[in-house]
Amino acid sequence: MTTDRPRHELRRARPDDVRAITALVDAAYGDYVALIGRKPEPMLADHARAVAEHEVWVVDEGGEVLAVAELIDRDEDLWIENVAVAPDHQGRGIGRLLLEHVERTARMRGRPVIRLLTNERMTRNRAMYERLGYRETHREPRGGTEVVHFEKEVAVIAEEGPTPAITALEAAGVPHRVVRTRPARSPEESAELQGIPLAALLRTIVVRRGADDYAFVLVPGGRRFDWPKLRAHLGVNRLSLPDADEARAVTGYERGAITPFGASRSWPVIADASVLEPSSVAIGGGARGVNVHLDPRVLVEHLRAAVADVTVAE
Repeated sequence: MTTDRPRHELRRARPDDVRAITALVDAAYGDYVALIGRKPEPMLADHARAVAEHEVWVVDEGGEVLAVAELIDRDEDLWIENVAVAPDHQGRGIGRLLLEHVERTARMRGRPVIRLLTNERMTRNRAMYERLGYRETHREPRGGTEVVHFEKEVAVIAEEGPTPAITALEAAGVPHRVVRTRPARSPEESAELQGIPLAALLRTIVVRRGADDYAFVLVPGGRRFDWPKLRAHLGVNRLSLPDADEARAVTGYERGAITPFGASRSWPVIADASVLEPSSVAIGGGARGVNVHLDPRVLVEHLRAAVADVTVAE
């Protein structure tokens, strides 16, 4: 007769789990000490501090901690600082369970990439990550060996619901179409995700003309500012780019999501002359992964944008 195992529970780690986490990590990584000639970094970590300051998840089965994952949520990705399964419970799919939870977390938070590293000599770990869709990106020397960096892209979809930009467009009755994708890491990727030519993708860049004096410049993909042309058009001798905090303060939007539509303050808009060439253009919709498609002539008319030759091909 067989006895059913207690059902395992995935939960956040508590301070009273620290001793069990430490013992689990030591057991999971202990065999690697001789292999790499030193203790792996997870064995040297302050797990009490990790539980207090980071996001640590454990798999608990009847009060026994079987596995642990330590996550650090960063602006550009979700970083896996450590993932370990107790040796006696490896091969049960518990590591996969933890990593699937990490992917769900990344999607929910809009993090397009999960990243981690492992030692080159930890071949079992590397093989597992590759089976689960992680790809090696680069290596770096550390402690007499190399560490291998992995990443996995996550199909994040922008949150539903109106943004200030969409609300402003709807209130003004401007014909448009909202297109939502996962946040892109480059203009080329954004255009591909939206199914449009790069030249139809407009970036909104904020420039500072002086103290409390800014302008929005609409730059098509594949082109960049021609600073002398832009200065001549604006009639100034000097222009600069605000940092992320300043840009947020004067537009209401995070960098990467800035758009003239629904901005917290109304600044003059300059559209490069090439903006009018496509039959439809895409411009940011006020959040990463949210895009608005509309007729460029409607865009220029609604924003009262000045159209001028202010860019050159990249």
